[in-house]
Amino acid sequence: MKVFKNLLLFPKYDDKDMLRRLKEMGYDGVEIPLFSGDDAYYDKFGAKLRDIGLGVTTVGVVDRKHNPGSPNPTIRKRGVNYLKNRVRWTNLLGGKVFCGPVGALPWGVRPKVRTIDELANIVGESMKHGIESMREVGDYASELGVEQVAIEPLTHWELPGMNTVQTVCEFLKQVKHPSITALVDSSHEVLDGAGPTEFQKCVEEIIKVLQRRIHVHASATHRGSLRYTWINWNLFFLLLLKAGWDGDGSGIVATEEFDAVPPFLNGVKLTRPRFTDLFAVAEESLKVVREGFDNAKAILESKQSQGRYSKLEIAALA
Repeated sequence: MKVFKNLLLFPKYDDKDMLRRLKEMGYDGVEIPLFSGDDAYYDKFGAKLRDIGLGVTTVGVVDRKHNPGSPNPTIRKRGVNYLKNRVRWTNLLGGKVFCGPVGALPWGVRPKVRTIDELANIVGESMKHGIESMREVGDYASELGVEQVAIEPLTHWELPGMNTVQTVCEFLKQVKHPSITALVDSSHEVLDGAGPTEFQKCVEEIIKVLQRRIHVHASATHRGSLRYTWINWNLFFLLLLKAGWDGDGSGIVATEEFDAVPPFLNGVKLTRPRFTDLFAVAEESLKVVREGFDNAKAILESKQSQGRYSKLEIAALA
């Protein structure tokens, strides 16, 4: 497993001192938000990352004006081109994974409806339009060697649909493109998912049946410290490992925390106090993820060798 640091935690993504410090801390790479920029900027940024020795993944969102699932063909085309730009920037940075809530619904936009059935119809139509859009984005990603466009499910107050790994899995079955896959985020799945058993089953279907690699975010529901959360990291990583993730040791997990600052103040409705030491947060998250992963591997190896649950596995599942 490789651990990357999602840079939403920091105010300036390309600060060389910050990047060097993350490398020295033990991070294998960084995940760069692609909110703005141009080809020249990301080409230069990629050279900086290579000089420091950090791997890279990228993350983005789509808004109402760049929605690949819009019923309006002009907006839909604009959305496809917007995503192609992000895929190209990922390639210029040297990355193989572009992720985020980019499938068929704009972030933070909830249609005004009178019934849940009406909302379901609107979401269903958007996802139908999104199928062809994501195929086009997937083709472009394949041409550039970007291996994964990983769609992230978000909790219901951020997106009106695509709220769980299960819903993304169903979307992937319709898209049928090897470059279009899923991002698994611990926060959103705990908030909206159907529980550990269904989570493992869906991840296993994506990996073993659809034969896709998946990307992973380790994030607390409050978007704060990974140490102080209801999420059991031993269990989270155990479910991923049992589903077939990181089978060859190349799995990437990005630790994700951020403060209640624009654009997240209203979008995700954070209320906790702001961080006082960003590097301390990053260092603690790295420890938490590695501990959870190592414990999960020990649990799995114990189960395989003994043919029964170990005390550690019972504790993780409690």
